[in-house]
Amino acid sequence: MKLAKELLQEGYEFLLTEKMLCQDPTEQYFSQVRNSTGSNHAPTMKQFNLFTRVHAVTKSAQAQLNNGNTTRAEKTKLMVNDQPLAKRARKPLKRLNL
Repeated sequence: MKLAKELLQEGYEFLLTEKMLCQDPTEQYFSQVRNSTGSNHAPTMKQFNLFTRVHAVTKSAQAQLNNGNTTRAEKTKLMVNDQPLAKRARKPLKRLNL
């Protein structure tokens, strides 16, 4: 509230406090932590830290999947059948002159 008072004293006529003072994202995060521990609604510090690390890793992996150079719509469907694959020609071995 100190920030709000200072801004009003500086000449601001009004403040849009919904984004600045809203605790909903924090409450949602703690709700996820509580729900991840099952029936325990008071997770220990160890459980909280574990959830935070797992959450960070999964969000990072999800971001990599969503931000690649292809999208899911661009991926082609693979046709599966019983025919054997064509064999590739072997590359000749390079000989080393020692």
